[in-house]
Amino acid sequence: MLTETTGEVTTNYTYGLERISAQNSTLKMQYVYDGRGSLAQTVADGKIQSMAYSLFGEMLGSKQSGFGFNAEWYDAATGMQNLRARQYEPTMMRFSQKDILRGWMIEPLSLNRYAYVLNDPVNLSDPSGMVVMNVVRGDVGIGGDGGAAGGAFLTILLLYFSSSDGKSHSIQNAYEAATSGIAGAYEAHRKNARPSSRNRHEEGEARADQDSKKTEKGDASRPPNPNKRKPNATKSGFIVPD
Repeated sequence: MLTETTGEVTTNYTYGLERISAQNSTLKMQYVYDGRGSLAQTVADGKIQSMAYSLFGEMLGSKQSGFGFNAEWYDAATGMQNLRARQYEPTMMRFSQKDILRGWMIEPLSLNRYAYVLNDPVNLSDPSGMVVMNVVRGDVGIGGDGGAAGGAFLTILLLYFSSSDGKSHSIQNAYEAATSGIAGAYEAHRKNARPSSRNRHEEGEARADQDSKKTEKGDASRPPNPNKRKPNATKSGFIVPD
């Protein structure tokens, strides 16, 4: 349970796998989520209010402040969603500030530092405002194998929010950690991927060479056939009939 005090109003939030309810002295509100984790309904005093969103998280219908797309806080006055490190503007489908990380060459879409989740909001989310997360698998990273990048993500948060000597140094360390983690994820993904056609061709040639050596060895162990005709050969090397 977490407690938030705004002015004279104190609100208690109850959590399980996600935020379950909010309660203050006058109201208790329960939250219902859709399959990707966005707030779909609120239930308060027996009244149900439903929410719907565009692909990039714009609230459809009447807009109001509160938790919404990907269960993140939305400010109806500014039209911004608070993603901690940055503010995301759903109507523009992009962030209002540039990403502190410069992106990775192995993922060209990450080089656009204003883009939201590599332009793939159906499968990805960005709860930190810095690193994308797969909505279905729940892991962190890009390119498909996020295991090696998970440590980098945690390093980013620790360095960015707990640095005592200013954020410029922690941001640089965070970038280096993320780059290393993503590179490790990409290398693991590459090694586990299906072999390239060139590798398969080389493997096929090696097997053919082994089979040829086995055949030659078997022929050498056999006695010569006296009835076998030997072809004549010209000086040019072409075989001609008798």
